[in-house]
Amino acid sequence: MANLPESNQWPNGIYQIEQTDPVLGGPPDLAQGQGISNVAAKQLADRTLWLKTKLDTLLNGADPALDTLAELAAALGNDNDLAATITAQLAAARQQAIRDAYPIGAPITTYHDLPDLPPEVIALELDRSAISRTSYPELWTKVQASGRFDPSGASTAAYGPGDGATTFDLIDARATVDRVLDNGRGVDAGRALTDEQGDAIRNITGHLATNNGWIFRTANTDGAFWINTAFGAAQALHNATQAGLTSYGWADFDASRVVPTAPENRVRNIAVKRFIVAKYTFGG
Repeated sequence: MANLPESNQWPNGIYQIEQTDPVLGGPPDLAQGQGISNVAAKQLADRTLWLKTKLDTLLNGADPALDTLAELAAALGNDNDLAATITAQLAAARQQAIRDAYPIGAPITTYHDLPDLPPEVIALELDRSAISRTSYPELWTKVQASGRFDPSGASTAAYGPGDGATTFDLIDARATVDRVLDNGRGVDAGRALTDEQGDAIRNITGHLATNNGWIFRTANTDGAFWINTAFGAAQALHNATQAGLTSYGWADFDASRVVPTAPENRVRNIAVKRFIVAKYTFGG
């Protein structure tokens, strides 16, 4: 008694024994009309071997604890909506990544009109606007703990109290330049965080000299002082006791002869805008 020969293939169909087919055993060969009774059984056996080979290939090297569907299902938490679960987990991971990269209260400086941020991040320009405490609760909590909250509202370099109940004021960073706290170096001593510092310049000096009673002579001025002949041709103002000599003249003070000048004191700069991370659209 022998077993049917099996082939690793997938027959396109299963032979149906007809009423006129003779009952013949032995190795099946439909083309030769041999072993007709075993043709269907062989076709099923071929399909079984083909499926087994595919499964063996699929599970090849798999951990024995994960080589059945039940074990795979258990490993996946028996989740009947795994796609939705994975989607939610990916969304949560993205939200955490955004929080890590753009924490509430982080300043953002940009050369553009608006900062380039993920769509879930809401940033506000630091322009002294009054902001709702309830609409931006995380930022309000940060502000109170920041050390830069001034309940008096006197300093625009610190967060202000707003209306004292429902709003608070943002720092006003417009048209200002940050300066790192001296913190013991001794260059800009005596200041604390949020101290505002007005503009100032180094002292500008010049002198007018006398020479045997003569002043306002071109050779006797330097620095910001200079002889201005726009009002006449006088060359000098001298000792008036010397009859017949010029006794008047003009000397002007012009700082631009010593330093660059403008309507304000400033450092070399590029105009930017300053924002603060205030809220996430996903909340929580």
